Amino acid sequence: MSKKWIRLFSSKSSCLNILPIVVGALGSGGLPLFGLVPLSNAESLSQKDAKLEYVGIGKPSFLKVHGESKNGVAQLTTTPLDAAGNQTVKGTVTVALATFSSGIALRDKHTQEKIFESAQFPNALLTLDELKFLQSKKGTIDFSGTLNFHGVTKPVKGTVEITSQIGKLEYDAKFSIQLTDFGIKPPEYMGMTIQNNVEIEAKGKAVASN
Repeated sequence: MSKKWIRLFSSKSSCLNILPIVVGALGSGGLPLFGLVPLSNAESLSQKDAKLEYVGIGKPSFLKVHGESKNGVAQLTTTPLDAAGNQTVKGTVTVALATFSSGIALRDKHTQEKIFESAQFPNALLTLDELKFLQSKKGTIDFSGTLNFHGVTKPVKGTVEITSQIGKLEYDAKFSIQLTDFGIKPPEYMGMTIQNNVEIEAKGKAVASN
């Protein structure tokens, strides 16, 4: 040990002062945290072009209806990395229903007027409950939250893949809903009936807004 380190630990007060620095640098189990998200204040993250998709399965099942919007607005908050390498995230993703497109103008008009009723219910709002994830590990984890859609708010559960870096968080959330839970009768279009279960995906990259 160098004379510098001997002098540093030569008094009780010096030991107490250096201990938080050593622990913060090593992290849990002596693993370096340098290069990962540092211990910092909570971050507010936002995005104005989140991508949202829905997929409805028809009858017969090989027929599918797909709609997409790239106008979702995400507002997320993350907490600092803890000693075990965990973070938490919570927040919302909002989308204007009129921005969804299936690539077929007539079908979109029918969807907006007869299914979404977007003139009366212009937005859908996904609220994510606080979720803990291991910052250094990529993978898919379960999430829970609520969806406000068609004037009805219901709990939802699904899976999400999160990648977190300093000032940035990428997410890809997938869940499904039952149309009848939101007061919507499974629609028919050109002789095809859409099943009650609809798959939804919300994905994007939110960046620091503070």
